[in-house]
Amino acid sequence: MFHAYSYKIYDYFRNLGCIMFLRIILTMLVALSVASARVDYVINENSKDKTIAGIPVNVTHLTIRRVLDSAPDLTHLTSLVKVDLTENRIPDPDVPLSELLPPSVRELILKQNQLTSVPDVIGLAGLQVLNLQANQIARMDKPLSELFPESLEDVNLGDNPLKTMPEFLDIDFPNLKQINLFYMSGMDIQMDRLSKQLPISLEKLILKQNQLTSVPDVIGLAGLQVLNLQANRLPA
Repeated sequence: MFHAYSYKIYDYFRNLGCIMFLRIILTMLVALSVASARVDYVINENSKDKTIAGIPVNVTHLTIRRVLDSAPDLTHLTSLVKVDLTENRIPDPDVPLSELLPPSVRELILKQNQLTSVPDVIGLAGLQVLNLQANQIARMDKPLSELFPESLEDVNLGDNPLKTMPEFLDIDFPNLKQINLFYMSGMDIQMDRLSKQLPISLEKLILKQNQLTSVPDVIGLAGLQVLNLQANRLPA
């Protein structure tokens, strides 16, 4: 009887080991599949072909730098996941920006362009990361709830002359984890109500280089893990 019981234990752990091994193999295969599906393409001032038509239709990660004078129409690139348009001369588009991009886009980088208002990307229902750093954004033509999708997790509005503190309310942005508002010294940040303008899902808030003279009230942000107040005018 003892030997029979021992064999059952042995068979159990042997089967368990096989299952774990199969899970490991499956995870590796999925990772390899994702990696092999990635297609990068870069256009810059040194590229021979700077045309949008020359971009492969299966590209997933696209970078275009120092060649654009307007926002390009990339809607035909239906596999796009990340679009990096840093260091161009893109002004405010005549149509919502989301109408120029496929719905597959998850990350959009528009650093160092010539935008003067917060762009409309609400049509990108799966967008998770939006970087608008170092533009000339001084206004919001609509509330953020009408400009950004609720899928957003990371927003960078830093180094823009925006005067009004944008409101990222819970009901509109339940997934938002990081907000970067660095070097926006002209912005009116009301210290006593800051937490009411931000979602409770927030984990990281960057407010460095804003000439703040007191620590903002963020006690209502129960999930906040990082509060960056470097290079302000806080008392020692």
